[in-house]
Amino acid sequence: RVGLCIECDRPDAPPLLLECLKAWRQAPHDLTRRDSGEVVDTPDAPALPQPAPRPAKLRDVLTHWKASKPGRHAKTVRDTELALDLYESVTGNPPLSKLTIAQGDDFRAWLMKQTGSAKTASNKFNAVNGLLNYAVGQRGLIDRNPWAKLRVAISKKTKGTAWTSAEIKMIFGTALFTAYQLPGLVRAGQDAAYWVPLLALYSGARVSELCQLRV
Repeated sequence: RVGLCIECDRPDAPPLLLECLKAWRQAPHDLTRRDSGEVVDTPDAPALPQPAPRPAKLRDVLTHWKASKPGRHAKTVRDTELALDLYESVTGNPPLSKLTIAQGDDFRAWLMKQTGSAKTASNKFNAVNGLLNYAVGQRGLIDRNPWAKLRVAISKKTKGTAWTSAEIKMIFGTALFTAYQLPGLVRAGQDAAYWVPLLALYSGARVSELCQLRV
């Protein structure tokens, strides 16, 4: 009736309810005293305790990071969001002020084990590290990035071996090449699934170069 909402299952609810009842019973008497000319001061409103601010977490940075550069490529944003999901699941999503270099080392090792690719692991780790750097430099949420010196090592030397004659015969002896049976899935490339391997075989060009050719 007076607009108060009290959680009755709280341990401090009974004394609080009692104080409310006392005030409710006293109010008519104070009104009567005022009507008779007495001075009855209105009690000061109690100072409500201010809730402590919630510790900042890395996801709090994501919104500001995206807004800071509206033209950011959609794939970059999506890759960063996916990397952040992995970060939260592996680290337990601690407050930024509690993040440690050991957690970064564990996250790096986990990425290497899960992806099996140093390049993929590096991309995901760098995406998270980029948000941490933004939290330091642009938002001031933490004084330093505890993961700043961590990297996923990528070997710059890749050893390739030539296809053997038997392997080439096996690949180009499939129905795709002998009977032009194109794959049914759209994402499988359709005609490109037939032509790109042949062009690569006879030209030596990279697949990424061949896929940029125009008719």
